[in-house]
Amino acid sequence: WDEKDAFNLQVRNLLDEGLDELAVHSWQALPLRVLVTLGVGAILGLVMAWQFAAAWTAATLAMEGWSWFATWPQYRARKTGAPTSSAQRANHFANLVAISASWFFVGALFWTSQTTAGAICAVTVWLSLIGYGQAFSFQSPVGSLVSGGLPAAGMLIVAFVVPVPGAAMGPIWLILAISVGFAAAGFKQMMTSRRSFLDAQAAQTASEAGYRILADNVTDVISRHAAEGGMTYISPSAKRVFGWEPEEILGKARDNIRPEDMPRLITTHDHYEMPPL
Repeated sequence: WDEKDAFNLQVRNLLDEGLDELAVHSWQALPLRVLVTLGVGAILGLVMAWQFAAAWTAATLAMEGWSWFATWPQYRARKTGAPTSSAQRANHFANLVAISASWFFVGALFWTSQTTAGAICAVTVWLSLIGYGQAFSFQSPVGSLVSGGLPAAGMLIVAFVVPVPGAAMGPIWLILAISVGFAAAGFKQMMTSRRSFLDAQAAQTASEAGYRILADNVTDVISRHAAEGGMTYISPSAKRVFGWEPEEILGKARDNIRPEDMPRLITTHDHYEMPPL
């Protein structure tokens, strides 16, 4: 155990599994984000010189292309159950930082156009970015900080440092601060709910592990059946009692139930089946 191992552990704790969930959602929403990028680029061209709009659009589309490669491993892992490496998470995190910075920057471009239309567009972009971070990045605290928290702080700083000509900036800045407060309260509530969910999930996993230890070590045969009759679990003692490996029995749809017992099994299942809500 050396400093490199300690550093890798710190990185994995910071870039946790929540980033994998965020990457999956990001990969699925990529086509929509490309369309939004093209639309915002076109609007930017109406407010500022088209060269700025074209440069921002091209750069952001390039980052979205990077995003496809950065989030595909997590999306594939969700399908296959394969683990995600620290390098893959770091690549996705770097891409997340770049895209969030790009969207914050276009908001700043709108704001510094020194027009009312530009200011409205800037606030719309910034609040949309914060909302996106709140909705999709709540799985990961560091993801929420990058895509929601930092853009929110930057929005307040830009609005304070660069006033819109002819506008009463006091009320504007205060309403922006209030909107950030609402977003922060919502994020806090979502993180609390997520912690409760993870705690409940961990407790369930521990409980199932305890029952599995018991079932795997008893001498009697314990099995679990699906509604259609196939076995979904059978204890290892099946080998001693029946002479078959558990893997040979699992999934068989009624092959190992005596025909004369089938009516009673069906009646018992129907009796204990939960009624529809």
